[in-house]
Amino acid sequence: MAYFTIPVNAQSADELAQRITDNESRGFELVKTFTHETEGNVWKNSGYRSGGQAVLKYGGNESRTSYSAVMRRDNSEYLEDKRRV
Repeated sequence: MAYFTIPVNAQSADELAQRITDNESRGFELVKTFTHETEGNVWKNSGYRSGGQAVLKYGGNESRTSYSAVMRRDNSEYLEDKRRV
């Protein structure tokens, strides 16, 4: 069986749920969901030295979470129509 697969990305869990619902109404089925969590340091510019060099100041840690899913739809009907043409 041939499938057409699409990724779905969102910034919140509610947004991801809404996108999944919209795609399910179009005939897609949910394959997998997962989250990406990233952490990093934040550096802020606190001025410039003579000569144009930036003076950076540590601003703390920052973490972000993004939500993703993979959805698919049966593509065999489309492929059969394409072969006939």
